[in-house]
Amino acid sequence: MFLCNDCILVIYVDDCLIFAEHDHTVDSLIQALSKSYLLQDEGDVNAFLGVQIVKDPRTKNITLSQPSLIQQILHDVGITNVSNGKETPVDAILYADSTRPEQQEKWNYRSVIGKLNYLANNTRPDISMAVHQYAHFCTNPKAVHDRVVKQIAIYLLATADKGLVLTPSLDMSLNMYVDADFAGRWHREYAKLRDDVLSRTGYVTLFCNCPAIWGEQASK
Repeated sequence: MFLCNDCILVIYVDDCLIFAEHDHTVDSLIQALSKSYLLQDEGDVNAFLGVQIVKDPRTKNITLSQPSLIQQILHDVGITNVSNGKETPVDAILYADSTRPEQQEKWNYRSVIGKLNYLANNTRPDISMAVHQYAHFCTNPKAVHDRVVKQIAIYLLATADKGLVLTPSLDMSLNMYVDADFAGRWHREYAKLRDDVLSRTGYVTLFCNCPAIWGEQASK
């Protein structure tokens, strides 16, 4: 990302976004760049790197969503419809247990977790905790892990039209919200599994009342 006088230029490989208060500022930058680079002006942005961008002209809200990626995930795990999906992507803490039945599904667990992680980091922070927990089992997933990942997919199917809603504010404030879960994976039956006794910290940073950075970390 580059700051160019009174505009912002975001570059990812060969895709660019330009933000400015006035249209003539954007036009002037495009003209200047066109002298050195072959550019294609695609007009007002409605998608970027797989993220769908919808602007409400009445409320000025901006909604970021990834319906195409959600459809890829649903296709990967073989879910096309569901009659009574759960309202949460996770409802239990899982532990490493070698006695559990082996994975029965044919889909690639690691690949699906990777897509879920990309989704959580971009437009769906509501699944971050679930994805973070189940990512621990990528090296040796069991049948129960197939089930819980499918629960995330079912939750996404019911909320595929949802995304991150940005409500810009003139208040240039910077706020952070943090929560922690000390040794949240501890259970007396699994006390011998020291790698499962982790503490989690989750956080979200808001700039101008819009979520800008969020994440979750685990430590022993």
